[in-house]
Amino acid sequence: MEIIKSHSNLVHYYKIFINGLPHARNYGLNQAIDEIIIFCDDDVIPTDNFIKNHIRNYKDKEVGGVGGRIIQNGKQSYPFPSAKYAENEKI
Repeated sequence: MEIIKSHSNLVHYYKIFINGLPHARNYGLNQAIDEIIIFCDDDVIPTDNFIKNHIRNYKDKEVGGVGGRIIQNGKQSYPFPSAKYAENEKI
């Protein structure tokens, strides 16, 4: 929470009291004030360049969404089947 407080002009945290991930994400989308939105679950451990890499990928006007790799129990998987063929998988 300290990181969020120190970057309050960039990062916004909302606590809502209606259960369900889709509702929470839709709420976040409705509150968004800029073009790039990053959703993370509570078990995500972002790398130091996590946000920088997301933003870098959006410089390509052909990009409409960015996803990263998933490492669970030491095994790597991908959020969608074609992601393993992506040129840049280190996001």
